[in-house]
Amino acid sequence: HAAQQDRPRRELGLEQVEDRVGCLGEACESAFREASERTQGGAAHVISIGSRMKSLRGAGVVRCLSQRVICPASMTLRDLMGPGAPEVEISGLAYSSQSVTPGALFFCVPGFRSDGHDFAPDAVERGAAALVTERRLDLGVPELVVDDVRAAMGPAAARFYGDPTAELEVVGITGTNGKTTTAYLVRHLLEAGGRQTGLLGTVKRVVGGVEEEVERTTPEAIDLQETFRRMRDGGDRAAAMEVSSHALELGRVAGIRFACRVFTNLTQDHLDFHETMEAYFAAKRRLFEDPGLSVVNVDDEYG
Repeated sequence: HAAQQDRPRRELGLEQVEDRVGCLGEACESAFREASERTQGGAAHVISIGSRMKSLRGAGVVRCLSQRVICPASMTLRDLMGPGAPEVEISGLAYSSQSVTPGALFFCVPGFRSDGHDFAPDAVERGAAALVTERRLDLGVPELVVDDVRAAMGPAAARFYGDPTAELEVVGITGTNGKTTTAYLVRHLLEAGGRQTGLLGTVKRVVGGVEEEVERTTPEAIDLQETFRRMRDGGDRAAAMEVSSHALELGRVAGIRFACRVFTNLTQDHLDFHETMEAYFAAKRRLFEDPGLSVVNVDDEYG
């Protein structure tokens, strides 16, 4: 019922963008299922988790006065990762061992220069209540063994923070050039139409009307969902977001419900990461695989 009530507001906001940008297309619905299997005789649980998850609702929340965001009133490992996980209470999420607080769920993310699995002992020593890994570590705390830690991190973060983009209309903008300009224009148009709008960009970030420093074009999934939650709690009804090809390739935007996606153009860039233009284009195209409205520059050959 809530989704039906929100629909007229969403259509009004997108019509305002359509009048100025044009060419909004529709995509089709897709579904996602997750299955889990609990192993016996150890702390590890093998969980099958895909890269996309559509059903993220249902977490109760209360306001934590000592923090900037609303925290879950009661969130367990099973709530976050599925029925195969044990009922271990989780108080936070982390992908860096230095950010682990007692009761946190630590994601052992394989990196380019270091592997999060190597820092799992430090995370446990700092009080991690459980680990999400791609192989068994046997460190004395529950371990959820998944095929892809990054793919699991985004949907879990969305659940932990109450699925904020289910209520926050996010316009994701990707392309080699023009992302920042387009994000500023979209935010200006939506705010001119009476919708307080957050901003996630290369130059700055605006959350609940307050400017913040940015570290990278698209932060990690946990940071993104925490920021979206603060946007929602700060009165934002929409957000304009720059989406980099790195973020798409690394699954950082998994768990985000985009209300609209924008493609500006594609020229030779970031080939140190993607190696070929075909791989670079494939990363950009991932933004448009899920259902939703799209604005595409068809004057560009890749559009």
